[in-house]
Formats: sequence, structure tokens, C-alpha cells
Amino acid sequence: MDNELHTGPFHDGSARNQLLDLALTRLGNGSLPRTAAPRIYAGPAHDESCSLCGFPIRTGEIGYEVNSPSQGGAVQEYCFHIFCFHAWREACEPRLRT
Repeated sequence: MDNELHTGPFHDGSARNQLLDLALTRLGNGSLPRTAAPRIYAGPAHDESCSLCGFPIRTGEIGYEVNSPSQGGAVQEYCFHIFCFHAWREACEPRLRT
């Protein structure tokens, strides 16, 4: 996946669709939670890896953090770029998971 997909505004739907497809795949294989968390934290990132695209969320960028219980009961932390976060949230909508 191209790093440019999530670092700037989407001028067409192709980048958004690629992130949405990736989010749906990751929901399907269990690497991302299937429901959006009730609390989301946003703030300055510190080079964390994005849980959706895998690229770093660079220091100074805004990162989104979601804490979700894993199957074992422990809380798992997920970090996202803003566009990746929105793709994940959209993918969590039941109408998209058929």
C-alpha cells in the first residue's frame, strides 16, 4: 500500500476504497476489532505503527488511539492515522460486513 494514501486529502475515491477494503480484510481475519470502541483518544503521535496500514504515524501528526478488549479479556491498543481510523470505523458498520 502506498504511504500517500493516508497522508493527504483523498482527491478521488480510490484511496478511500483501498483503505476500506484493507479494513474489511483485517476485520475478517480478526486483526482489528469488529466494533467501534465507545471511547477514542486523539493526540500527537510518536512514530507508532498504524494498526490498519502499518505505516508509522509520524511524530507531530495526530494519531487516534482505540482500546478494545481482546478475546482473552486483556485490553488491546490500536493506533490509526486519521484516514485509516475513518476507514476502520466505516468498515465496522454491519451493512458492509456480509
